[in-house]
Amino acid sequence: MIDLSTCIPGQRVRYLNNAIGTFVGPNGKGEDFFPVLVKTEKGSIVSHTRNGKIYHSYLNHPHDIIEILPIEPPETPMIGLSTCAYGQKVKYRNGDTGTFVGPNFSGGIYPFLTRLASGDTHSHTQAGSTSNCRYGNPHDIVEILPLEIPEEPPMPEPTPTPQEVDYKAAYLQIANIISVAFPECEVTTVDMARLLLHENRTLRLALGLPTYEEVEDLTYTEVYG
Repeated sequence: MIDLSTCIPGQRVRYLNNAIGTFVGPNGKGEDFFPVLVKTEKGSIVSHTRNGKIYHSYLNHPHDIIEILPIEPPETPMIGLSTCAYGQKVKYRNGDTGTFVGPNFSGGIYPFLTRLASGDTHSHTQAGSTSNCRYGNPHDIVEILPLEIPEEPPMPEPTPTPQEVDYKAAYLQIANIISVAFPECEVTTVDMARLLLHENRTLRLALGLPTYEEVEDLTYTEVYG
């Protein structure tokens, strides 16, 4: 013999036809024979006697309650979407990866949103579920991935100002190139370098040197000391 007065709202019960129902609570109508209400597997609300019968006679009914199932302890969420930051990645049950969007202000029991790579969004509970299906949903969240911190781009190397250019080294470098290309030239390589640098604006720019109009020509003192 069972006693439905010991049930709490939401507790599951088993019917004679082996289907599962959910205890709702007192009938509230003061009826002595059918004082409790139970929701069937199809969503209908049916009144019962305290011992689970549909009829108060000896007749049986498929929705006579034959067992009160144990109270299921509340599931401890393995994850908490309230800890996510905008843009943080999550992993779904089907293995895909999505992006945490933020709160779902019209979601009720599904207060959080994530976005798939396709652009579609799904709403979730705090624990990551996207439906109350007992078998789970492919887009239930099973893991919150570590927050990716973007790496800062390397600082560009400062471009030397004209005052930082080693003119002597630049002139000698050109002189060495010219001495190899023109070994029999009667003009000294230093003079040739001075001439090229003075006349060829493109060459000066390529070497990172200021144009001759911008600086005083100190070539002689820089090369010969």
